[in-house]
Amino acid sequence: MDWLQEYPLEEETGFVLAPLLGWSQDRLDSDEAELRRLSMAWLQKYPLEEEIQFVLAPLLGWSQDRLDNDETQLRELAMAWLQKYPLKEEAGFVLPPLLGWPRDRLDSDEAELCKLALAWLEQFSNALDADFVLKKLLMNDILSEDDRYRLCCRALQLAKDIEGTGNESHILSTLLRLVPRYGNKIPQNEIAAFACRWLDRHHSHPERAMVLARLLENTKLLEKTWLDDPLWIALAQSALTELDARDSEENDDFILNRVARQVWGLDDASQACWLRLACRWIEKWGTEETSQALLMIYRKFYQFSIPEKEKAALNNAYSRRFGGSAIGFL
Repeated sequence: MDWLQEYPLEEETGFVLAPLLGWSQDRLDSDEAELRRLSMAWLQKYPLEEEIQFVLAPLLGWSQDRLDNDETQLRELAMAWLQKYPLKEEAGFVLPPLLGWPRDRLDSDEAELCKLALAWLEQFSNALDADFVLKKLLMNDILSEDDRYRLCCRALQLAKDIEGTGNESHILSTLLRLVPRYGNKIPQNEIAAFACRWLDRHHSHPERAMVLARLLENTKLLEKTWLDDPLWIALAQSALTELDARDSEENDDFILNRVARQVWGLDDASQACWLRLACRWIEKWGTEETSQALLMIYRKFYQFSIPEKEKAALNNAYSRRFGGSAIGFL
């Protein structure tokens, strides 16, 4: 920070600003506001230089609270840069964080931003950063139905093409998040089918639990409802068996939360397995907040009164972990 304050507007200053802007709020501490001021001053001096994307990109990833009164000006700087270099490959660094802004923050620039992102994808569909742009764009509600369907097909093909690199799971997870929102307006059957095949082929992938959880949360998978869907039941039972066969992991709650919404529709053995795994997870990994969230989901979606035996088991696990009672959440 001392160096930045002595040389705030040198061209080389951008090389120091960029990594610092990636630091968390806690790490920056009291220097955050000064770093933002220096970054904005530097961007204003070099607003249309090609290399400023390395400062623009991390700053665009800051929250609305962190940007404070600089948000509008930063958005204008980013849009001006993208309009000057719309088909520069490095625009792939600037587009994703800006596409991640909610509609009210993008204001009148939303349509133009989507147009720029679509044009960039047409030019750089095979670029290293294309999947990041694609994922962010797919979540944008301003896309036309035709564009979203076409992009989903492209994203699905990209996931297939890069399967085995470790990056396809992020695209697949994004596509699965779109199914409950858009249904048959996107290729939902093809997405679900690929997800199932992917799970069969990748039993030790670090993102397996996330993909499985996304698949389980779809209420109309393959155009069927939960209870009438044998595929959903088979997936839920397979997921529980998989968790039961290994040591508990911190992100197991992704799956436990999804299955909790429909656990009463499973057979007795699967219900008992869920209960055992939920207690195990609460005792080893749960915080008060995440444990309470799991219990409340279980209570909310349980079709009947939760049996006293199940209540007692969950309450005992909670009490051993936190020393209090969970009955109020059940």
